[in-house]
Amino acid sequence: FIGYHRMAFDNRHPTPTQLVQIKCPGDRLAKFGLDVAPMRHGGSRILLAGMSDKGAKSYGYQYQEWERGALARMALISNRTIAYRPKPSRSDPQKPIDGIEFAGEPLRLKDALRDAWAVVTHHSNVGIDGLLAGVPCFCAEGIIKAVSKTDVSDIERPYYPDDATRQQWLNNV
Repeated sequence: FIGYHRMAFDNRHPTPTQLVQIKCPGDRLAKFGLDVAPMRHGGSRILLAGMSDKGAKSYGYQYQEWERGALARMALISNRTIAYRPKPSRSDPQKPIDGIEFAGEPLRLKDALRDAWAVVTHHSNVGIDGLLAGVPCFCAEGIIKAVSKTDVSDIERPYYPDDATRQQWLNNV
């Protein structure tokens, strides 16, 4: 089997410390030809990326439980529109969360990120897509923690990693 693999020691995901201590060159990242947009300081909505059933259960949550909790905390602080995008692989991906905009199909991720203030996720790769698009991220777990904030109560004060930090993190990921 040829491809890319991920390894983590003593944790489910590489820790933020592991991801900033190593200094991988950018040659592997360059092969993908990804565009890395500058970090932007604007946007009208928050993109809440959902977990799969399996992902939620592996962390001790019911489906949409973490997302509903994050939504409740953000609603106390922010007046921005919150768009929910469920995990596309979910068997019923059209199931919205009451009270918030639904950004599932047919809205593509690229379109959902276009006017995003921030991406909020428990541990999704959508956070990587957001950071590539220049959108700050809030992430509870996973490889994105190294270049994001973890507490959605701070949603109006995102972390904007500088270009060098974000580039090195992308190289390492």
